Formats: sequence, C-alpha cells, structure tokens
Amino acid sequence: NQIPAAMVERVEILTGGASAVYGSDAIGGVVNFIMKKDFEGVQFDAQYGFYQHNNSFGGDGAVKLRDVIAGRAATNPSAFRLPGNYVTDGAGTEFNVLMGVNTEDGRGNITAYAGVRDNDEVLQRDRDYSACSLSATGNTAASLSHRCGGSNTSYPGYFYTAGSAFTIDQTTGNTFRPFSAATDQYNFGPANHYQRPDRRYSLGAMGHYELTEHADVYTQLMFTDYSSIAQI
Repeated sequence: NQIPAAMVERVEILTGGASAVYGSDAIGGVVNFIMKKDFEGVQFDAQYGFYQHNNSFGGDGAVKLRDVIAGRAATNPSAFRLPGNYVTDGAGTEFNVLMGVNTEDGRGNITAYAGVRDNDEVLQRDRDYSACSLSATGNTAASLSHRCGGSNTSYPGYFYTAGSAFTIDQTTGNTFRPFSAATDQYNFGPANHYQRPDRRYSLGAMGHYELTEHADVYTQLMFTDYSSIAQI
C-alpha cells in the first residue's frame, strides 16, 4: 500500500543471498522496486474489474449441496439462503495521476502522484459451495456427502441443562421450548469475507537534484490512508 504503482519503473527479483549489499534481511533474496527518477509530463491510468460466478456446484453424493441448503432454508430462512444462479460482485476501481518536471539544467526532477482505490466485498453467502457452514459431524447417510451445520450460539439464546438444550420461544417471548438444530442454528458461514471491502487514498512527491557527480540530494513525501472492514 505504501508503494505507488504509477511511480514504479520496474521490479527486480534477486535470488539467493544479497546481505553484502542490502543487509542481513536479504539473506533469502531481494525484491527491489525501482522508482521513476526523471519522469516528465502527465500520466493518467485507471482500471476496473469484477468477479462473475455461476452457482452450479453440485458435488459428489446423491444429495447435492444446493439441495441441502434449499432444505435448510425451508425450515430456517433467517439463517440459510440459496444464492442466485448468476452473481457478479467484488467490483474494484483504481485511478492514478502522475505529474513530473525536470529542471532546466537536467540535473533535478520532482514528481508528484495521487491515487484512489476502492474494492467491494465478496461474501461467502453469494457462492453456493459456501452458503452454509459445512459440518463433518452427524453425516450418517451414505447418500449425503455434504451436511450444513452452524452454531448453537444463536438468537434468541441457547440454554443447556440436565442433558437437554432449550431456546426462548419467540411466540411468547418469556417461555422456553426445546432447541432444534434444523430450525434454530446460526449459519455463520455467509457472513465471512472472501474479499474484504477496502478504500485507499495515496498522495506524495519525490524529488532529487544532482549537486555534483558524486553528490545527489533527494527527498520524498508519502501519505496513505487505508481503511477496510473485516467480520467473522
């Protein structure tokens, strides 16, 4: 995030030890980012991308995962949902501008840059193979290769006593009823990110001036503001 892509002239990969030149951290090799030193003019670049997915996963076994999710959605619609057949998401946009000028004698240069990047989220709920929290326990049916599980820590509460599990009856609001995994479990899988949403602003300038053939004065200013949301 700290390296402005528009300022990169090339990237060098040095394999093997390079500690003599770059210090002890370079014992396993070096990735060297060479920045543009004498850029002159104005450069704009932009990019846009997104993900497209067809939800058609079946899997092995006679009972397909999509059918399992649809069955759980029928008894627990607040926690289970089968995503649409065609999904586009995770859109990402990025825009950068680069401006540079050389001194009249050609011995100095200053280059400034600014950029913004914005990525949308991709959630597990929008992929049929992850729309439910898969469970490896309790799968006794030979025809069932996938089983949707979840968490007993669910709304409006889970209470266990004397070998039995209970939850609050939402019809009355103040009495208990037996807890049913088929209708009461919390499906935590869909809330997890495949791609976290993020936004990044970058701004900076780099300059240098050759005083003599043996002395070069340089300076740089770099500012980055990055924010992202994570949930699990």
